[in-house]
Amino acid sequence: MESKTLRILLRDHINQGELLDLIESELCRNAVSASSPDFELIVLALEYCVDYPEHYHHPAEDAVYARLLQRKPALRGRLVEIDRDHKLLSALTNALAVAISKAIEGGPVNAVSDTGARFVEHYRRHMKIEEAEIFPAAREHLNAADWDAVEAAIAIPKDPLFDEHIREAYHGLQRRIVQQRQKNAG
Repeated sequence: MESKTLRILLRDHINQGELLDLIESELCRNAVSASSPDFELIVLALEYCVDYPEHYHHPAEDAVYARLLQRKPALRGRLVEIDRDHKLLSALTNALAVAISKAIEGGPVNAVSDTGARFVEHYRRHMKIEEAEIFPAAREHLNAADWDAVEAAIAIPKDPLFDEHIREAYHGLQRRIVQQRQKNAG
């Protein structure tokens, strides 16, 4: 069964993928042209990752996964792994912010590139597992009552970067995502 929550989670993954593309593009600037990435832009992207995915998207997934575990206990190992991934993504977000802070203070820019590459790679791998294994299992095993219970237990606000009412702090970041989107399409 397809639910509103699952549609939002899948849309969030598409949006997060675009954000990861932008972060990766900035990180590649250092490798390709020996110029520093736009640290301010990456920090803003990381703030978004804390603002929306960590506070709303991952808790919504956790609510779905708790319900899924009731219906499909055989998924326990994979769901525990996904929960660990959510914690690791938070740690990688913080590690990248620290690496950027040190680089701004004169530390090595390569640390930003290395930490950023791990952050992007892990985020993409994590979303791929959810999309290939966990979301299809939720679609198959959860019924309307399960989805109603999930939706009653969570509150997913409008995305502050990708919905029509963009938070003012994210306007520059959103413009860069649109430019990246157009560059990739053209």
